[in-house]
Amino acid sequence: RGRSRARLGHVGDVVEAVVLNLDKEARRISLGMKQVEANPWTTAQEKYPVGMRVKGGIRNLTEFGAFVALDEGIDGLIHISDISWTQRFKHPSEILQKGQEVEAVVLSVDVEKERLSLGMKQITPDPWDSLEERYAVDDDIEAKVTKITNFGVFAAPEEDLEGLVHISELDSEKVKEPEDVVRVGDVFRMRVIKIDREQRRLGLSIRAYVESTGEDPVVSRAPRPESPKPPDAQGAASGKEAKTASEAEAKDAAEAPEGEAPAPPAAEGGSSADAKASEAAEAGTEEAEAPAPQEAVEAAPADGKADEDEQAGESDGAEEKA
Repeated sequence: RGRSRARLGHVGDVVEAVVLNLDKEARRISLGMKQVEANPWTTAQEKYPVGMRVKGGIRNLTEFGAFVALDEGIDGLIHISDISWTQRFKHPSEILQKGQEVEAVVLSVDVEKERLSLGMKQITPDPWDSLEERYAVDDDIEAKVTKITNFGVFAAPEEDLEGLVHISELDSEKVKEPEDVVRVGDVFRMRVIKIDREQRRLGLSIRAYVESTGEDPVVSRAPRPESPKPPDAQGAASGKEAKTASEAEAKDAAEAPEGEAPAPPAAEGGSSADAKASEAAEAGTEEAEAPAPQEAVEAAPADGKADEDEQAGESDGAEEKA
């Protein structure tokens, strides 16, 4: 544990090992490399006595804590409950990360099980030991909102100390969502309404402070997220033009005679050649559909008959002369 495969060796390397077991029937020999060196856990208790401060890099993070590399083959575990006196975490990654160097106190060493327990919060005194010396019920304090839940918010009057402002203590009026009143990072004046050292609970109230003093409880507000930017002018103009064009088309369709489709609007930005071609096509359609004049149709045979009569008259005159 704690050694990389590269340090253990590669296929083909010659290594030194100790024979651990010999099974003739299975034709199997068990070897051990770590047994060549002294087991570091045999001297762990003397090397890391309880109460000693140690430093090391975080090798791994799990749901229940962080493993810190102290020596070759020795890792210490910082349980999630030993990270802070007052802050509560769902996962150590909320405050720690791999590779980070931390300082901790040795809490216990179990050589047989090869376990070493560490604590980060033990570096500083427990703030609850002297809490009643610094705070009393009905004290007005300033605290920074650190966490928001569905039942209220946690606020820190000092580092490593948090109190609960229940949702009913946020405002004199009923609050549905704590986010409607506060945000993480806001600083408020509030009143201490409960101290329970045994249960390690500190009750705070913004409502009680306002009702007793009549003053504004807000000390400072955390930066609010920026509101979404309005659409650009070009996009707005395009939308307005599209709406106007749509309304014009609807108006043309309503005014067109029954059975006749309205003329399509000219495409914006189209070439003059396209416009001329469109006009020519429309003109050709109108000429093809227009009927021939009735007088011209009926006059054609009448003119032809008159010519025949005139020719016949000339022929008769010629015969009489002869």
